[in-house]
Amino acid sequence: MSEAATNLAGRIRELRRRQFGARGRGVFAERVGVSREEYAAYEAGRIPPADVLVRMCEVTGEDLQWLLTGLSGRGTLVISGARDRHQQLLSAAARLLHESPESAGPLEAFIELLQSGQAARAGRRELPPPTRERFVPILEPDELGETPPAARGAGKRLKALSATGGLRSAGGEAWLCAPSAREDEPLAPATLATRDARAGVLLATDAITERDALFAVRVADDDMAPMLRRGDVAIVSCGRAARPGRPALCRLRRRGAVLRIWLPDGDDVRLGRAADGGEDVEAAGEVCWSLEVLYCVRPAA
Repeated sequence: MSEAATNLAGRIRELRRRQFGARGRGVFAERVGVSREEYAAYEAGRIPPADVLVRMCEVTGEDLQWLLTGLSGRGTLVISGARDRHQQLLSAAARLLHESPESAGPLEAFIELLQSGQAARAGRRELPPPTRERFVPILEPDELGETPPAARGAGKRLKALSATGGLRSAGGEAWLCAPSAREDEPLAPATLATRDARAGVLLATDAITERDALFAVRVADDDMAPMLRRGDVAIVSCGRAARPGRPALCRLRRRGAVLRIWLPDGDDVRLGRAADGGEDVEAAGEVCWSLEVLYCVRPAA
């Protein structure tokens, strides 16, 4: 058995244990749509077909890049309509291996080279020491109207609140994280604080690359867990539109503000839930605006 196949089998076992427990093989196999015997073979080292790998990610909300390489793709979920590109890529690889078995060696070598290169880059990445701090106000969902915050003059209000003077602790330490299906991925420390009776998050600006106004909204449910959990704070840019397959803050006319995976589809918009892989379908005209969720702030354990 090749090293790449052994490592993939180990990640499948880890995924099953994390999501379904030590005795969860049968449940995972049923959810993925294979027999227990077939699933056991995957944990023993047989490489699953492309569609099975994609279903494993759909069922668990896992990052396909992590499942294939062991390195997280930060916030990329495979759910419903967001999976086409991954499916095509895996199908092409499967066809290549079927038609040309001798290509297995070069393909494994390429994957291992990709892994080593990404690991080297990750090892070199260091966060610079913060030089300034920035206060990002937390807005409640009912404060978000049918026009985006920047269009309602919130940019000036957010800028006025960016000074750090007069801050008081309001919950203590937290971490700035990438919104991800993996475990917490801290990027920088954060502090939950208040200023002039306004709740907010104090961040090191060196960890923030956005130049436009930022605001935050508190996560009120677990529909987007584990990417965004109840009690987290989602950091949103006033001027950055939602991107397909990414977490977004959407303002709907009838339902108000919701956090979902943004999946535009012609005249409709499908809003994905990370927790169960399901979708809400809304007419495009029902969506007042949608902005990309850039980060989440998670209270320290």
